Amino acid sequence: MLQREGSNGGNYVVYFFIRFPQCLHVLDLLQYEVFRKELVNPQCAKFIDDQMLLHWQHYQRKRTRLINNQQEKTQQLQQNQSAQQTGGANAAPNNAATTAAGSGK
Repeated sequence: MLQREGSNGGNYVVYFFIRFPQCLHVLDLLQYEVFRKELVNPQCAKFIDDQMLLHWQHYQRKRTRLINNQQEKTQQLQQNQSAQQTGGANAAPNNAATTAAGSGK
């Protein structure tokens, strides 16, 4: 049912369950006659399908948001580091000049 013919069939099944882990739960539920009887009902099957879709949409949005936040933090960190490196080189002479000027009073 899930395997393709050919040498990569096993790899396809592993990929399928890694990509769609909720399928393992559905396979477990198929062991129960009550679930199989309810699954015949189009409204029940549609509800399960909709719930899986909503779960994946939420997961994808959350994952995208987390990745974007991490990228923004990385960019800010890199900008801060480069500003410290360029500002640090300029800050030492300015501080020395200010200190020398201040002690001359």
